Parts: sequence; C-alpha cells; structure tokens
Amino acid sequence: MNISAAIGRPGSSFALTASNLPPNAAASLTINGQTVVSQSPAQSLGSDDRGILRFALTTSAADPGFYAVELQVEGVDSPLILGLVLKPEAPLHNSEIDNGLVLNLPAGTARTLYEQFLPVVIE
Repeated sequence: MNISAAIGRPGSSFALTASNLPPNAAASLTINGQTVVSQSPAQSLGSDDRGILRFALTTSAADPGFYAVELQVEGVDSPLILGLVLKPEAPLHNSEIDNGLVLNLPAGTARTLYEQFLPVVIE
C-alpha cells in the first residue's frame, strides 16, 4: 500500500493506493484499532477489476499524532499496514484521487507521537 505523503499537517488529505490485489475484492479499513469501513455489502471500499484499490483520507477533524492505517482485503492473508503522522509544523497536503472513496480520519484516535534523539557513536 502506498500513501501520497507519510507526514502532514492536520487538515491535509492523503491519497492511498494498493495494487496487485484480487479483482473486485471487498476491503475493511481500521485506523488505530477503530473500524472506519467494514467488509459489509453496504460499504463501498474494495479493489477494481484490475486489483487496484484507491481511496483518500481527510484529516480535517483529526488531532496531531500517529495513525496506524490497516487495510484487510478479502482473499489476502495478511493486512496491509502503513503509518501516518500528523504534526502542526508539517506541510499541508491536498492529495486528490479520481473516482475514489473519500474517508475521514476519526477524531480522538491519535496515538501520542514520541520523538527521541539518541547519540551516534562511531568507532
């Protein structure tokens, strides 16, 4: 799974694409353990007839922090997982996607982002 940018400012939108999937397979999306889209017939997230899945995430209501984005696709044994970081000082991204589903990053689900700088020792 690919994302247009892994770090952005809250209010950004990100395009996500997964390829080499089974054609016309249903998918579910979980972000930080919260189900955003399930694999029910009423949902509209899934791969096309070429095995490509595209969607966008908007972050207008999201808090700064880390988000684990997990995509489980019907017919694929392991979930596709990537990380997304929202930081107030990061650039604002406005990635659009043609003919794709636009989903909102859930508010109140950010994981605290810890940055730790460690010394480098060279012998």
